[in-house]
Amino acid sequence: MNEIIKSVSFPLSNGWEVKNVEVDNINRKIILHLAYIPDRVLIGNLSYPVCGFLSEIIWSHQNLFHFKTFIRCNVPGFKNIEGKITGVEIPWEEANDSLSRVMEKIPAFQKSSYPVN
Repeated sequence: MNEIIKSVSFPLSNGWEVKNVEVDNINRKIILHLAYIPDRVLIGNLSYPVCGFLSEIIWSHQNLFHFKTFIRCNVPGFKNIEGKITGVEIPWEEANDSLSRVMEKIPAFQKSSYPVN
């Protein structure tokens, strides 16, 4: 089932790939663990080295096979032209979806507190 989920969950681009799939049949929950593979970020015509990961974030995704589905990943960061550490663009995050970014700043929702298990 994991391979089926990897192939039908959603198209990935820009260096992201599914690294692991957790299926919890009892709680009817799927967690897709994604990873950013490249060591550089291409923004326009400029290439920046990935300089670490900003934080782990969990997004709610559309249900797959009637299971609640979540995307979990570490967001890679790079130093932009102004020298500021910036996170890479997240292809599955909608342009107007800032809730995930707001929630990650609240201590109760930071990595050690995620109630995903």
